[in-house]
Amino acid sequence: MISDRTTRKIVRSGDNVDSVRVASLNHWLMEERVMHKKPKRDINAQIVSGACLMTSDESFEYHVAKSKEKADKLREKELRAQAKVAKTKERQDKKVAKLVANELKRREKIELTLAAEQKRIAVAEAKAAKRIAKAEAKEAKRIDDAEAKEAKRIARAEAKNIKRVADAEAKELKRIAQAAAKEAKRIATEEKRATAANAKKARHLTTILGTETTQSTGGVLSKKRQRFDSASESRPDLELKVDTYGDFHTNGEYEITF
Repeated sequence: MISDRTTRKIVRSGDNVDSVRVASLNHWLMEERVMHKKPKRDINAQIVSGACLMTSDESFEYHVAKSKEKADKLREKELRAQAKVAKTKERQDKKVAKLVANELKRREKIELTLAAEQKRIAVAEAKAAKRIAKAEAKEAKRIDDAEAKEAKRIARAEAKNIKRVADAEAKELKRIAQAAAKEAKRIATEEKRATAANAKKARHLTTILGTETTQSTGGVLSKKRQRFDSASESRPDLELKVDTYGDFHTNGEYEITF
């Protein structure tokens, strides 16, 4: 049993009466065990062995001190456990932060790699488009140059053909004109010769008529005059025909009548 005085002391000290009563009961049980066991040689054992020599107040104070010491040890142990938990949590936080930083760094690296790849692809596409446009422009220029060259060649050939046809026509016209002039000259020469022959015959006839007026009758003269007149009348007008030798422009004949 705990006296009233001891109870007041316990209350003033701020401890619980029940816990002190339990501690006293434990102390009493411990004393019972110690009586049947060899006492320890440490100071606590000496105190325990000499507990029977303590008063109730001293025993209470001893047990209160032991309880406080035990509570302090438990509190210290809890504080160490809390510190350990805090330290573990700090390590975990650092580890998580490191993992997060590494993940962010990895994602940033991936984004940079993707951006570089996209930029490389864009540059390659731009270069390819520029190269294709340049090739198309070059091909278009080559086609235009070829068409211009072909058109120039065709125009030159057409001009050459036109000139050849014009030269052929001019040459043919010149040949026809030369042939016509030559034929006209020949006809004029023939006419001149015929006129000279007729004049010569007329003079010869006049001479004959002059010498035969006194000798003969008019029968012989009339026969000679008839022969000359018949020869003159039987000569038709000269007709000039110039063959064009198959001129492909006219494909006919020129007729010139004098």
